[in-house]
Amino acid sequence: MVDASWKEGDAGLAVVLVEPSAGSSKWMAKRCKAASPMEAEMLAICWALQLGKDLGHDSITVLTDAQILAKSLQARRCPPVWKVRPLALNILNLCSAFSSCNFFYISRSDNSIGYSIAKKARIDGHVTSLLFREGSPGATATGDDQPKLKLYSYWRSSCSFRVRIALNLKGLDYDYEAVNLVKGEQRNPEFLKLNPIGYVPVLVDGDIVLSDSFAILLVSCSTAAAVCCVPYLDEKYPQHPLLPTDLKRKAINLQVANIVSASIQPLQNLVLLSYIKEKFGPEEITPWVKYHLGNGFAALEGLLKNYAGRYATGDEVFLADLFLAPQIHSFVTRFNFDLSQYPILSRLNEAYSLLPAFQNAMPEKQPDYPSSSTS
Repeated sequence: MVDASWKEGDAGLAVVLVEPSAGSSKWMAKRCKAASPMEAEMLAICWALQLGKDLGHDSITVLTDAQILAKSLQARRCPPVWKVRPLALNILNLCSAFSSCNFFYISRSDNSIGYSIAKKARIDGHVTSLLFREGSPGATATGDDQPKLKLYSYWRSSCSFRVRIALNLKGLDYDYEAVNLVKGEQRNPEFLKLNPIGYVPVLVDGDIVLSDSFAILLVSCSTAAAVCCVPYLDEKYPQHPLLPTDLKRKAINLQVANIVSASIQPLQNLVLLSYIKEKFGPEEITPWVKYHLGNGFAALEGLLKNYAGRYATGDEVFLADLFLAPQIHSFVTRFNFDLSQYPILSRLNEAYSLLPAFQNAMPEKQPDYPSSSTS
């Protein structure tokens, strides 16, 4: 992902490099001069392509929130602004270094991390050289004025995975408190004070304790006029809304979230699978999961066929994606399930692999992920 922040000739450029195969992301930013916002964005794209070339990548996908620019470059045409033609030709020349080079539009809200980094590079006068970090860019993007949250999580928990994505999307820094479900740490008295039923995730935000991903991501609030469903995180931290404003798409997001949380995830959670293993034998676990989750995935495939764009309900990441990504990841990696019969979900899984907020929330990126996973 690339982005640029421009004002009165000063520009901040940001490049977020995501390497799904390596399970890592890196981001870089620098300050420079540019004659226009378009020129600044193109400088960021040039930089990203040069970095990809220098790193020896055979293929590259560039995500930019400049829609006309993305369409022009994808068609291998110069954008309709004569002054930036030399830069465009340089970009097209760099494309020849890759066997596959694609340019796609990404909304500003989905690229909020890149924009925040670029803006910081433009504003901070002392930023004159390359900034390089590795891992999750949340802390860099938010600054020091954000409250420090605490998330009680288990690396494999898909419910915790959802919340980690949301926090990353909003650029919120948080402390990670591991709760080992296999060892029974969720039954410790101190944890039960936070969540009496003993489930993860639990999010502590100051004096507010929210247990259960639905309570964290969605909370019902009543007003004198109506009863509405408003995400808690959106109410407190409005950057990158989790629900669209369009009523129909909002309803689809809520349907997807409900199908995953009520009809799919409970049928493969640790408590139930342990019970099946004890009562019927370990050989019954995989057939159970593939049958029931397969039915759920078929329902999701049908529901999304008229709404999916780059992501589940269009070209922006919303609540449905937060519920789908962990479930798809679990199904594929944990139970070796073939997604080819679900083309929409398979395509979404590929799209999620390009987003740092999703990649940095992956189970294998968490501090409690075991070096040799048998849990």
